[in-house]
Amino acid sequence: MRRGGARPLPAEWALLAALAAWGVVPVIVMALHALHVHARLTGADGLIGADGVLGADQLQYLAWARDAGAHGLISDLFTLAPTAHVFLEPLSIVTGVLWRIGLSLQLAYLLWKPVAAVALFAAAFAWARRLADGPAARAPAPSARRWAQANAAANSATAATGFHSR
Repeated sequence: MRRGGARPLPAEWALLAALAAWGVVPVIVMALHALHVHARLTGADGLIGADGVLGADQLQYLAWARDAGAHGLISDLFTLAPTAHVFLEPLSIVTGVLWRIGLSLQLAYLLWKPVAAVALFAAAFAWARRLADGPAARAPAPSARRWAQANAAANSATAATGFHSR
C-alpha cells in the first residue's frame, strides 16, 4: 500500500543535489573557461549565451525569447521574407519578460536549468515512489538503478536509430 504524502529520504535529497551539480557545474566551468579565453581569441567583449554542443539551437531559443519579449508572440526570424508574430511558446515568453524587466537574455535563459533539474528530480521521484512496493523498495538505490536502466535503454535506442549528435 502506498504511503500518502511521502517525503523524500535524505539519500534522495543527495540525489537531487547531485543532479543539480550535474547540470550547473558544466555551465560554471564553461563560463570560467569562456571568460578566460573568449575575449583573447575572438576579440568579443561578452558571452553569447549558448552553453552546449548545439549552439545554433540555443541561439535560436535566445532569438525566440527576444522576439517574445519585444512582441509577445514569436515570428520566424530566419527567413528573408517578413513573417507575422504568430507562434506562442510559453518558456520563450517567460524568458522574454525576464529580459524586458532587466535581466540579460543569457541569464534569463540559463534560469531554466535549475527549473529543469528540479522538474526532472520530481518526476523521477514520483515515478520511483509509484513503482515502489514497500519501505525497502523506496530506498534510493533501486530508484537510481531503475533510472540508470531507463537511461541505458534510451541511449541504446538512440544509438540504434542513428539519431544522435557526435
